[in-house]
Amino acid sequence: MPNQSLSVSDARTLLNTLHSQNLVVLPVSRYNALLEEIETLEDALALLRAVATSKKLVPYTTVRKRLVAKGLLR
Repeated sequence: MPNQSLSVSDARTLLNTLHSQNLVVLPVSRYNALLEEIETLEDALALLRAVATSKKLVPYTTVRKRLVAKGLLR
């Protein structure tokens, strides 16, 4: 899904305080876009952490060749 602007003005938004919880109502498409953006950010953070903490990174092509050689990938 392409990166979309997730402004509040283009979504029907309802804020309500109920037992100290905020509720937001958005179209399903906006909700799905938010989930995808969160997943992308989590992946980016995981990559940054891996680069920062790893002693040796193995290039994708090397990993792919090893997996093909073991019959785990075509």
